[in-house]
Amino acid sequence: MDVVARDDTSDEALAPPLSQAVGYVVVVVVGLIIAFGMVIVTRILKRTVGEDNKKTEVFMTANRSVTRGLTSSAVISSWLWSTAMLGSSLVGYQYGVSGPFWFAAGCSPMIVFFALLGISCKRKIPEAHTLLEIVRIRY
Repeated sequence: MDVVARDDTSDEALAPPLSQAVGYVVVVVVGLIIAFGMVIVTRILKRTVGEDNKKTEVFMTANRSVTRGLTSSAVISSWLWSTAMLGSSLVGYQYGVSGPFWFAAGCSPMIVFFALLGISCKRKIPEAHTLLEIVRIRY
């Protein structure tokens, strides 16, 4: 596939600066560097901090050391997609300042319900960490 120059004088094709094989090599090499880096970081954490990721308690729940700020940012980032951001911008453009407010008001009850459900599950089954553990204990 050639890239065609877009000017009024000529329609000559531009050659790509690198071949497709070079692109694949770059992707594979960068992926391997990241993978080996994560293996090294995991081993350093195991030696210095004592985090053993082979235990499910540490792997699934980060050894119960995740703060409220990180948890709330994870919930917000998983609920707030790019389509929601673009949709709220569009509603704000069409309806003014109140548009994004009412756009967000539709999602707020679900987030509150999810928080209340999590609190009630934690009160009833404090030793459970994941949804599958709650289902296993309950049923």
